[in-house]
Amino acid sequence: MISSDGEQLGVVNFHDALRQAQKQEMDLVLMSDQSKPPVCKILDFKKRVFEKKKQLGSTKKHVKRTSVKEVKFRPDTEKGDYDVKTKRLVKFLDAGDRVKVTIRFRGREIVYKERGYEMLRRIEKDLTDIADIEQKSKLEGKLLIAVFKPLPKKKTGNTENKETSPKKEVAAKKETSPNKEVAANKEVAANKETTANKEVAANKETTANKEVAANKEVAANKEVAANKEVAANKEVAANKEVAAKT
Repeated sequence: MISSDGEQLGVVNFHDALRQAQKQEMDLVLMSDQSKPPVCKILDFKKRVFEKKKQLGSTKKHVKRTSVKEVKFRPDTEKGDYDVKTKRLVKFLDAGDRVKVTIRFRGREIVYKERGYEMLRRIEKDLTDIADIEQKSKLEGKLLIAVFKPLPKKKTGNTENKETSPKKEVAAKKETSPNKEVAANKEVAANKETTANKEVAANKETTANKEVAANKEVAANKEVAANKEVAANKEVAANKEVAAKT
């Protein structure tokens, strides 16, 4: 018997083993009935079933399902139809599916079955780069059949370039972002400096204008005072002259 911790407990009476499992609120599960005595383990059976299902589901996800597609030709299929059917073959093979190519003979065409083999050789030549023959051509009644499978896709450097390109792009964006921010800060600083200079110049101009206005006002006051003084002197002189004549 094996405990829930994986410890080997040796040979245990069935009823004792069942009692131990019930005590731990677990199940007594038969692991191997071929050995003597049989091997049992104490575990949570529902949890074990759940984990098995989860593991099975995960395995199924990673299994790629392939199917067998069929494309039918005639020994004398014309070029237009041939091109269309060949494109369908390429599409199926690129998707990872196997393709059964069937050449169907009608009436007495079976007499010229070599035409069917020529058609298969033509198809095989056109698919050389992407497919390989899984089942060689086989004549079944009036049907000539061959099965093609896709070739394993080769890993090229393009994948690596695609993976690194976004990283390079992100790095370039990160590198240019600080530069843009610095340039923006410099532009803001220059604008502030220009505004400050304009403001200082305006203040200086205002101060100069005020000083000029004050000087003009002082000069005007001085001129008025001088005029008043001259008038007063003339009036005094006139009064003295009048007094002298009297």
